[in-house]
Amino acid sequence: MEIRYLRLIKVIVKEGSITRAIDKLHLSQSALSYQLKEAKVQLGTPIFYRHNKKLILTPIGKKLYKAANNVLKEIDSTEPEIKKLISGETGMIQISTECNTSYHWLPPVLNKFKNEFPNVGCKLYLRLLTAL
Repeated sequence: MEIRYLRLIKVIVKEGSITRAIDKLHLSQSALSYQLKEAKVQLGTPIFYRHNKKLILTPIGKKLYKAANNVLKEIDSTEPEIKKLISGETGMIQISTECNTSYHWLPPVLNKFKNEFPNVGCKLYLRLLTAL
């Protein structure tokens, strides 16, 4: 099931009518009807019953509506996090180096990095040199 179908189901139920759902989804009547038909074909069963001009969820539609609420909530909360990762606002960098007592420059560099990117974590892996 495509995410757009889940959004479609959720908005139709929330708005209570196709007319209001069309406005919310910025779709034409024919586009909404087509997507609803495609969702029905993909599932192999109706999602809504038509009663007069109202759409009423079938038992399968109720199950999908519940799933849509959960899935869309998760997607909506994840999108901003992904955008922050992509833009470099948040994340984690990992630095691996051999331990050397002449690394006096490293702490100031890490401090500057932390000041410029406060939401990006840093893991430092040091490998100790051993004498043979």
